[in-house]
Amino acid sequence: MIDSDFIHEITETITRQKWRSVMTAFGVFWGMLILVILIGAGMGLKNGIIGAFTNMPSNSLLCMTKPTVLPYKGFDAGRTWNLTMTDVQTLRRQMPDVIRQVAIHNLVNGDSLVGVSYGNASTTCQLASVSPTYLKAIPHEVMLGRYINDIDMKERRPVCVVGRQTADILFHGESPLGQELTADGRLFTVVGICQSTNEQIETGVNLSSAVIIPLTLMQQLYAQGDKVDFVSLILTEDCDALQVKSSVSKVIKEWHSIHPDDDEALTLVSTRVVFSRVQNLFTGIELLIWIVGLGTLFAGLIGISNIMMITVKERTQEIGVRRALGAEPSAIITQIMCESLSLTAVSGFAGLCLGLWLLSLLRTALGDEGGSFVNPYMPFWTAIASLLILTAGGLFAGWLPARRALAIKAIEALREE
Repeated sequence: MIDSDFIHEITETITRQKWRSVMTAFGVFWGMLILVILIGAGMGLKNGIIGAFTNMPSNSLLCMTKPTVLPYKGFDAGRTWNLTMTDVQTLRRQMPDVIRQVAIHNLVNGDSLVGVSYGNASTTCQLASVSPTYLKAIPHEVMLGRYINDIDMKERRPVCVVGRQTADILFHGESPLGQELTADGRLFTVVGICQSTNEQIETGVNLSSAVIIPLTLMQQLYAQGDKVDFVSLILTEDCDALQVKSSVSKVIKEWHSIHPDDDEALTLVSTRVVFSRVQNLFTGIELLIWIVGLGTLFAGLIGISNIMMITVKERTQEIGVRRALGAEPSAIITQIMCESLSLTAVSGFAGLCLGLWLLSLLRTALGDEGGSFVNPYMPFWTAIASLLILTAGGLFAGWLPARRALAIKAIEALREE
């Protein structure tokens, strides 16, 4: 049962020196606030960076080409080359147990923009072509309608999926499904609207603004043959990504007479390796956040411990009288530790609440456009852990002053003036 006199005594002791108590509690308040803000900021950064891999296969190999930088087999440096459908098909035949699916995109004239119009509205954007599996390989989503499918590919249908930004410019809120737009002087029927779910993944196509058509249709319209600009090899979960990367690099360079040491000519990115490195990076960042945050919090707890030491010294006579009247040592220790815990708990909880409120304001301000900084928050169990650490710290901060109070002899305390 809670003793009201005991609570009143603790409250009176703390409020006896109001300014000193407030300044002492501020250290813990500030330490908890900094800890919450740091953890929230770390989670926001983690969500933004790791969110780049959302909706991507956990184990895939992204393949892109660049001009060569080393001469080889009679070819000069600076030679432009491309991956081909033949490369893709051969890789799948040679690695049937490793490569599950393949996603491809092509562009018209590299990164050049083409004119796109509907009615009186017009703009410029990329004209890209994809295979149906591209939706699974690169993070983007269909907001309205459907995506490019296998029948579109087989029949080379003149259909397109339009990026959300381009759709907003051309259609002004009108439903674009079934409408015909002109892209690079050719008519395409709109079957869907898409947008990128994370702009951090850069593959050469801005999916939020591009006009996307079937891969086979572009290869026919623009006489691209079997050339491909970008390939994503979706691998089985249990395969060794680094070993597959090495094997793919070796065979492709042999087929296209690329120097084995020319790492600039062929870019191969393993999403599993990148994701693992990012995870390790954030493990280090989280450790640093806790070190800095807890260091600030402990500085406040040390301040409370020091003030409690001063309080015990100021109350030497009071403690001596209580000892002379038969007060149990445990009662004195409990009171001192509860005073310390009260200061710590109130100030720490206030810092926690303010920090959570500030993170909420930041989330509202960022909305869905945070980019590499998304949804900063403090996880529930992390908040509970911080409160438990705070409680333990508050008790420890009161333990040493309580031991000092217990060491005061009654007869010596009564002589104190």
